[in-house]
Amino acid sequence: MLFTGELELTRVSVVDENLKVFYDTLVKPDNEIVDYLTKWSGINKKMMRNVTTKLKNVQEELKKLLPQDAILVGQSLANDLHALKMMHPYIIDTSVVYNLTGDRSRKTKLQTLARELLKEKIQTGHQGHCSTEDSLACMKLVQLRLTKHLYYGDAVMNNVYSELRAYPDMGTSHYATSMLRQCVKVDKRVNVIALDDIGQRYKFYVNKGEEVTDVTNVTCIQEKSNKEVIKRFCDSMINFSLNIAHIRIADGQLEGTNPKILKNIDMWVKEIYERSSMSSLVIVLFGGQKHGNGTCFIKLKRELV
Repeated sequence: MLFTGELELTRVSVVDENLKVFYDTLVKPDNEIVDYLTKWSGINKKMMRNVTTKLKNVQEELKKLLPQDAILVGQSLANDLHALKMMHPYIIDTSVVYNLTGDRSRKTKLQTLARELLKEKIQTGHQGHCSTEDSLACMKLVQLRLTKHLYYGDAVMNNVYSELRAYPDMGTSHYATSMLRQCVKVDKRVNVIALDDIGQRYKFYVNKGEEVTDVTNVTCIQEKSNKEVIKRFCDSMINFSLNIAHIRIADGQLEGTNPKILKNIDMWVKEIYERSSMSSLVIVLFGGQKHGNGTCFIKLKRELV
């Protein structure tokens, strides 16, 4: 799409079920181009210089190429059909059949669907979207859905997110990366120290998180035991703006009326607080158990006046 006083069709790309591009053309708008919207369309003045194909030509060619019972696949297809000024009775809209937000009114971006479900990165360049790339991603998503069950990839119908995540107990990648993004955005360093398997999960989200663009500012270190995590954490946190220490307490360690592990936790929290810089915000978060709530303690370290 580009802008001529209104949004007009610029490029049409069609792929088949074998992921082959069989129609791809630029379209000359009826009105004078005001803005190529290159950041989003990927189209520039040079590309459009010798284009003569008009919308009516595209409509005629699509009618010839596509059988009447063809099923059109795409992301937010209503917008595409509106731009084409065409109607079609059989469609599969990936923005409808897939939903990772859990809210039907909030559609999940194609880029996110491709990353989370296909493990592919699309729309990563700075020259705008590529319509063939988007078309291929949509076709792959629909083909993936057809190999699964009816509600696969739909958090609204499933009322769960777990099967859409490689590490479901850590939540969505968006939430897992949002605080990292804020630090990286202002050129601050992040330090994550965790047990081996937990550290792998953080690394997954750092690499997958679309908002974390400079992973060199994020350090993920894995240790063998809770004690080693706390020691490494206390020794290194002075060099970072955001520090995260993630340990695990096994259910068996909490048995009894006064388990030893609680004394260890008190000692670890005290050490972290004492080693923190002045004006640090110290947060101790207990995730809870299957049949018990978690809790959170927050304290700002400051000098006594």
